[in-house]
Amino acid sequence: MINKFKQFLDWADKFFKRFKAFGYLIAIVFIVFYFIENGFENREAIRMAEKITGLDMQKDLLIKEKANVKFERDSLLNENYNLKVERDEEIELKEKYKKKSIKEEIAKNNAIAALEFFTSNENYRYLQDIAYPYLGELEYGFNERQVKEMRKTHVENEFNMKLLKSKTIQLNICESALTKSLIIEKKSDTIYKKAEEEIAISDSITSIEEQKVDVLTKDKFGKKLKRFWQKIDNYIIPAATFLIGKSL
Repeated sequence: MINKFKQFLDWADKFFKRFKAFGYLIAIVFIVFYFIENGFENREAIRMAEKITGLDMQKDLLIKEKANVKFERDSLLNENYNLKVERDEEIELKEKYKKKSIKEEIAKNNAIAALEFFTSNENYRYLQDIAYPYLGELEYGFNERQVKEMRKTHVENEFNMKLLKSKTIQLNICESALTKSLIIEKKSDTIYKKAEEEIAISDSITSIEEQKVDVLTKDKFGKKLKRFWQKIDNYIIPAATFLIGKSL
């Protein structure tokens, strides 16, 4: 009976020695992994901070670029608005001259029609005193019909000169309005391109925000891993260090 008890003690002693050696090995492995993990965690934190900083810098540059593009687009919109106001005023002015030309055309036709009611002496007097003033001795080398046609020609010419002036003003206004319309069209194309550029920059900013979310999401997983290692740091590492210290 005593021999069996001694054998059991010998077996127990060998078992605990092996268990103790295995425990030392596990403790050493945990300690090695602890230092490796801490070093990796620090490098990962630095890498993540650098990436977030880089993304924030890109975002800030894009925000400034977007502000500049918006300022340019707003300036073009303001210029276009002013051009449209000027063009519309010119079109309104052209319509006034157009109405004036119509009135002058009616007045011309009425004046020519009224010539039928003037006498030959009145036509002579008109040509002499108004149309072609003459200070010398009068000589009438034209018959009544010729004098009437001469007065008609003079009246038509007077009205035509007024009409020509009005039509010329209308033409100049039309050319100016057309030039403004072409400029407005060109600026509108530029405004459209600026709007597209602004949208593209906004998309880039959104993409950067999504990248930041991805980085922070990975960091959440890292925090979970960190809590796991924290438990090892709080409980396993001290115990392993104590066991190793006692064995030395």
